[in-house]
Amino acid sequence: MQSDIIKSIDHNHVPDVAKIEAKKTINLIKEYATTITTTRAILGETSAQRSRKTVEASPANPQSYNFEIPNKFQITLDSEQFLLFDSGDN
Repeated sequence: MQSDIIKSIDHNHVPDVAKIEAKKTINLIKEYATTITTTRAILGETSAQRSRKTVEASPANPQSYNFEIPNKFQITLDSEQFLLFDSGDN
């Protein structure tokens, strides 16, 4: 006779993005710890990666007063309108 045990869990909350990113960083540090010998090298590499992600996420500095603000920078994290007026095409 074979019996299967099934455990079902209903999640009713959104994931904590900060916790997920922290776990990813900790796992990355652990991975580096097995391949890179110095702590300074590990922390330097993770710090550099974080800086690169921040730079990649930001738009380039405008070269004149006539520039377009990307849509993702026109609203807040709560999806509220941040940009009240834009005289551009959008």
